[in-house]
Amino acid sequence: MASEDGPIVPEAKALPNAPSDCISKLQYLTTSLLASSSWDGSLRLHDVNAMESKLSHSAGIGPLISLAAVDEEYIFVGGLNGSIMRVNVAAAGSTESGTSSPAVEKVGVHSSPNVQDFSSPSGSACSCLAALPASPPLVASAGWHGKLHLWDLRTSSSNGAAVTMNLPGKAFTMDTHETRIVVGCSGRRTCLLDVRRSSSDDVISWTAETVFEAESSQKHQTRCVKFFPDGQSIAVGSVEGRVAVESVASVTGDTLKKLYAFKCHRDGDLVYPVNCIAMHPKFGTFATGGCDSSVVTWDGENRKRLTSFKVPTSVAAICFNHDGSQMAVASSYTFEDGEREHPRDEIYIRQMLNSEVAPKTVTVP
Repeated sequence: MASEDGPIVPEAKALPNAPSDCISKLQYLTTSLLASSSWDGSLRLHDVNAMESKLSHSAGIGPLISLAAVDEEYIFVGGLNGSIMRVNVAAAGSTESGTSSPAVEKVGVHSSPNVQDFSSPSGSACSCLAALPASPPLVASAGWHGKLHLWDLRTSSSNGAAVTMNLPGKAFTMDTHETRIVVGCSGRRTCLLDVRRSSSDDVISWTAETVFEAESSQKHQTRCVKFFPDGQSIAVGSVEGRVAVESVASVTGDTLKKLYAFKCHRDGDLVYPVNCIAMHPKFGTFATGGCDSSVVTWDGENRKRLTSFKVPTSVAAICFNHDGSQMAVASSYTFEDGEREHPRDEIYIRQMLNSEVAPKTVTVP
């Protein structure tokens, strides 16, 4: 729809072959190739320019609740049963689904590195995954068992994790910046870890050091956390419709320093959780998605709300493509009101205008 004196507002368009159950994660592999994971157990790839499905492949481990990738060759998925699997994208397009598929390889299991039963759920659900841009390749996982693991992809899964660190509670959300990992845990605790590589006699090994463990400045449970592009601060979304920007550059005491905070995803007296945050890759602004079915973009530096748009139900996940010209949105009920009738799960693609994502102080054509 176009206003009389403004640009045409882009329309969010639904991708075909959407997941049949709750959508857990979205990630662009390239500017036009989007990966998604869901509770129906399948990894999906879409060409968002052609608006067509490229792949739907079951990892054979039940519900998928986390996803990570560093390129379009391999994608990592984490299961509700604690399994971490690596999917070869090229092979997945020509083979049958499941753990016996040559396209699917086990990286590790949270409950035990030697567990072979992929069908039984556990309290060790792999809730968070990240593929670190390291050489050799390294994958970080964290879960409801209160631990963080680093997996060296050169070694067999039977060898277990290269590094295991205790967390102060269940891991709900995680993000990475260069060699650092931030984890948002139960009890409003936030951990920052630094990953280091060392070598001796041509043998490469990994270590991780806790930089700090502190309480978030938020008064309610952390739902999502994201590094700002400079790595000096994080945006923390809570279940109480609020985002806090906190410094991780220097921490003193037991509480993170709040740079500023603001209310969002509210409708009068109704307060909705902030489910997800995505950083714009070009401008350093960010977007939030909430259980109020809305996506909002923010100019954090100038404390300004930029724009917003709605989808049919809760926003479970969002991400920008590599140049920030496009956003993928998972419209997927997150059961904040328990079991009830709700719109079907969909993945929407929306083109983003510069005026919707650029800081207010930046002049755009």
